[in-house]
Amino acid sequence: MNKKRNLDHYERGFNAAEKWEIVLQLIIFITALFVVMTLTQRLRLAIDRKTQSYVTDVALQNAYRIEEKLQVLQQDLELVKAHVNDELPSHQPIFLQETAALLGFDSLVIHANDSETGVIVRENQQIDVTVALDEQRQLTGSISQQRMQRMIQSQSFGGQGLSCISDAEGRVIISPTSLEPFLKLDEIFVEKRDAQVVADIEQMQARMRSGERGVLQFVARDQTELVLSYIPIHNGQWVLLTLVPAALMSREVDLYAF
Repeated sequence: MNKKRNLDHYERGFNAAEKWEIVLQLIIFITALFVVMTLTQRLRLAIDRKTQSYVTDVALQNAYRIEEKLQVLQQDLELVKAHVNDELPSHQPIFLQETAALLGFDSLVIHANDSETGVIVRENQQIDVTVALDEQRQLTGSISQQRMQRMIQSQSFGGQGLSCISDAEGRVIISPTSLEPFLKLDEIFVEKRDAQVVADIEQMQARMRSGERGVLQFVARDQTELVLSYIPIHNGQWVLLTLVPAALMSREVDLYAF
């Protein structure tokens, strides 16, 4: 009996009140869906801002640590300079070898006055720290590429972040691994870049040349979303670049939002 009544109702169609009720429910559903999508988008933007801020903060701490380490190495050489002349010439090689191991250098060498003083990067990504002993001689402490790679790597981001040092033009001078090349921007960005991405890259390069810091979020060729922080160090001559997957901070939030 009930089945027949429902069938008759279906055949007659919906009355006006029922139609308006369905339309109202659809309007409510579409409005709710729009609100949810809008709030989700705003949440995503907020998470992106927090992610960029966090990456920048961690990269700044790493930059301060690297700067401090370089300053300490120079100060240590000044202390060595004060004692090396007290050693007999025959004892100096042993003294320099033992001191190098103690201070974290790969080697300490006394040589003719033929190099710049301060911190210099060599072509093999080796760092030389040089101080003048006198008018004729200099003392140079060398740090290998592998030791420098360990120095610049941040302990944050669960080992998924990469840091390298470039010059102000963006040429990598200390890479995070021995694999070359690394971080060629034209290769890691998506091929079909829109105008905004091109503008962001150009702005970043201009800021690097002027010694400013910043952060850039972009999509790589493999569709991975990445956050790139750039911070000037060594009196603006170098730039510390830190590359982190954006999903590292937003993965759980994205699941909840979904």
